[in-house]
Amino acid sequence: MKILALRHKNSSVGKYRIDPLIVNLGAKVRTEILRKNDKKTIQELADKFKALGDIWVIKYLDDNHTLDVLHSMRKAVGTKIVVDIDDNMWQIPTGNLAKGTIDQFVNRGIMMTKSVQDADWITVSTEPLKNALKGLNSNIEVLPNYVIPSEWNFKRKKHSKIRIGWVWSPTHIPDMLEWKEY
Repeated sequence: MKILALRHKNSSVGKYRIDPLIVNLGAKVRTEILRKNDKKTIQELADKFKALGDIWVIKYLDDNHTLDVLHSMRKAVGTKIVVDIDDNMWQIPTGNLAKGTIDQFVNRGIMMTKSVQDADWITVSTEPLKNALKGLNSNIEVLPNYVIPSEWNFKRKKHSKIRIGWVWSPTHIPDMLEWKEY
């Protein structure tokens, strides 16, 4: 059985959740699902993707056209789709940059829900996220985030206290504001 990871080129989900796990299993990675000006038919695209993987692992999709094409491709060649999610995108707090305008948020929620409902399996980062999504799909497994120490190239400084750092994107500003130093 072959695995194909379909992810955005600069996706942290891909880099830290998909690549370390499935690339080590011998999976292929494609950083674009649909390429601009691609003149292939659905069947030609499906055959190309099927040659790379029997199981396609993706992050949730919030683009209706890409979602429809991907599911048409799956139907054409009989593959399985696994959707990986590490944030509860259905409960974005007000003020978070990821929320966008109301229209964008509603449309994204509809597409993400469709993506999760149509998937064969879902992998999530935490048990609370699994519980939040279990009404959308019963095939959910927790796949915790983790860091591969050998991939972090930094010089360790000697100090007496344990220090833990966290780097976040602008979408995590509300989380950061709630974070308290201990």
